[in-house]
Amino acid sequence: MPDQGGKEIQYWDRVVFTSFLTESHQQRVQAFRQLMNDITMQFSHARAVTSTFAISEVHPLDTNNAEHQRVVMDLFDADRPYLQFYAVSRRIARRARDLCLQFDGLTNPDAIHLATALIARADVFLTYDGARDNRRRRLGKLLRLDGQIGSPPLKFATPDAHLWPLFEHQSPSS
Repeated sequence: MPDQGGKEIQYWDRVVFTSFLTESHQQRVQAFRQLMNDITMQFSHARAVTSTFAISEVHPLDTNNAEHQRVVMDLFDADRPYLQFYAVSRRIARRARDLCLQFDGLTNPDAIHLATALIARADVFLTYDGARDNRRRRLGKLLRLDGQIGSPPLKFATPDAHLWPLFEHQSPSS
């Protein structure tokens, strides 16, 4: 459900941020940059939300690499009015617990992100968790939940798959 200003609310899972930092998938890096460009435009039709929990999950690959450390700090510590953080509150923690009970195999971190998205009333949950090209050893399950949770049902998509619908709403002058 769009916010009061009519903007689509996008939940950005931590893997959206880590895909940008690891630079292991060039398409994902480009998708992240495009999402950032779109969301920062003055007349953007979207705003992003994420959990403060993502701050603990996203860290530089090489702790000795000052540039990676700077990028991580800038991602989360810069004043970005278009990126809203939700703290892991008691309400979110309880909702996450309930989601773990409802969906077998849902990890606690994924449940925290999902509960945060639901409480933030996100329209779409952007993640790579469950994508066919996911190189992680565990099988992600978040993309499989598309349309199964929330009222109205929360849409799950990879950021690159969600890019093109974003541009349909832009005015020609933007």
